[in-house]
Amino acid sequence: MKRIPLIHTALHLMCGTTIIASIVVAQFIGAPVSVSAAPFATPAKSATGDVRRAGSSVQHIASKKKAKSKSRRNMQRIEVLVNDEPITGYEISQRASLLALNDRSVGNRVKARAKSRWKQIIKDPSINKRFEAVMKKNNVRTREEAKKLQISFIKGLQKQMVNRIKREEQAKVRKGARGKAIKELIDEKLKLQEAKRLSLLADDAAVDGALTNIASKNKMDLKQFGAHLNRMGTNIDTMRSRYKSMMSWQGVVRRRFGFQVAMLTRDVDRFMDRNAADGDIDLKVHRITLPMSSQAGQSAIAQQLQLADAARQSFTGCKQTAALAQSLPGAKFEDLGLLKSSAVAEPTRSMLLSASDGDMLPPSLAGGDGIQLWAVCGRNTVAIETKKRFKEQGDIRQQEFTILARKHLKDLRQDATIVYR
Repeated sequence: MKRIPLIHTALHLMCGTTIIASIVVAQFIGAPVSVSAAPFATPAKSATGDVRRAGSSVQHIASKKKAKSKSRRNMQRIEVLVNDEPITGYEISQRASLLALNDRSVGNRVKARAKSRWKQIIKDPSINKRFEAVMKKNNVRTREEAKKLQISFIKGLQKQMVNRIKREEQAKVRKGARGKAIKELIDEKLKLQEAKRLSLLADDAAVDGALTNIASKNKMDLKQFGAHLNRMGTNIDTMRSRYKSMMSWQGVVRRRFGFQVAMLTRDVDRFMDRNAADGDIDLKVHRITLPMSSQAGQSAIAQQLQLADAARQSFTGCKQTAALAQSLPGAKFEDLGLLKSSAVAEPTRSMLLSASDGDMLPPSLAGGDGIQLWAVCGRNTVAIETKKRFKEQGDIRQQEFTILARKHLKDLRQDATIVYR
């Protein structure tokens, strides 16, 4: 007889392990096979056995109904009172589920467990019997039908296995997240109560707008996103409550502490000055160098300095720097373009940074290079300073907001009446 092995699937969970035991399907190839023929014939069931099984089934159904009823009561039970506002078991359960969805470690644990679980499954002798029952139900008659059914059967087994492991792992995370969920819900109640007191509750349309934006990033509309959350064990209302609290609290913090975190202009300017000293500013500069012999005496040096200073007095802008250099005997003109301020030696660097665009510095001795005249023709600091100014302001404001918000929430928690039931 020919045997058809069960086939690898796209999940690649086989990992070289022996495939599920081969299943004899020769009887399905060629002549038609009666549904009641071996190996699918089943022994006759006794009436006593039927009665016993029926009674057991009734008891099982009653037990499940009782468990569901108990679970429903637990969900409706008030677990915490925050200033007389209740937090129910259902809210805690839903919030724990949401926290579990955000736990990225679940996926890695599912993958690791799936490999070992699959090895156990394929060694189970009952798998072949289950597959025989599937073939019987589908009245398989050809090798092609059997192969197609085998692939579908294995995929189904693996999907059930992965889903079961996911549920188990998420249940563990939910159990561990219960305490965190309660704390988060208490904080949310306090935030919403404070926002309500100050008439700063976030508008429902604004909250839905934020959720719609999240849904669109996941290529779904809000309704589809809600259905997706339901399949994952939580609901859209849980996320809506969370975002309403966050958005309302932002309004509270801005209203209460906005004036305390206002950044003074001189503080930002001081920060920018530090950056300038570190060479973060590019300067567009021209330079004129008057030759000077290293053997020149004091009178010759003084004469050249006087000539350079007279040229500086006549300087009206960078457009005339080259012409001005040509009017000075032996002078050399250089357009240095954008130059990092850190590349210029002190004290010239500080003088250039302090000068305005279009200014020429007083003449200076440059050792063996002669006498130099530097002109500031521009800088790229407008865009850089603006960007850095806003970023620095934003960072410091956010840090102060965060510190003050935590302190205010701590004060609200201390003043609140919180009753655990």
